[in-house]
Amino acid sequence: MARYLVQGCDIWLNNPRRPLEASGASGMKAAVNGVLSVSVLDGWWDEACEAHPGWAIGRGEDYAEEQYQDEVGMQVPLRAEVALGELAPADVRIERCVGRLNAQQEFVQTTTHPLDLAESNGEGTHYFTGTFVCTESGLHGHTLRVVPSHRDLSDPLEMGLVRWA
Repeated sequence: MARYLVQGCDIWLNNPRRPLEASGASGMKAAVNGVLSVSVLDGWWDEACEAHPGWAIGRGEDYAEEQYQDEVGMQVPLRAEVALGELAPADVRIERCVGRLNAQQEFVQTTTHPLDLAESNGEGTHYFTGTFVCTESGLHGHTLRVVPSHRDLSDPLEMGLVRWA
């Protein structure tokens, strides 16, 4: 039966939600018959992917909530409440920092995205909004930071004034 299933197959794609991989027998039969595998790191592929030709999907992450595995393309609204005291919203820039996380849960490949001023309460508290769109799978970290903003600054980090959320 396996011969008929994998005959003419170039790539064996296996992407169930971790940790719901069944026995993996079909993928093993494909590998024995010389088919390249592309699979989540679960079941037999988690143990054998370095010994057989193919690629892993993800890094074997486990998620507390299953829906986080399916968030690519999902648009998430952001709203930050920032107490600036005597500073005006124009004096700062509120940024969302996002990046992949390594095995030690540290940011790698970080990018920043500014949030826009939405409203102020007149007492020094301001609300900034933005949107986050998940464009790739995997384990990512997100945080906000407040940095100085002025036309004469060549780099908002040059003053060393950063406040992290």
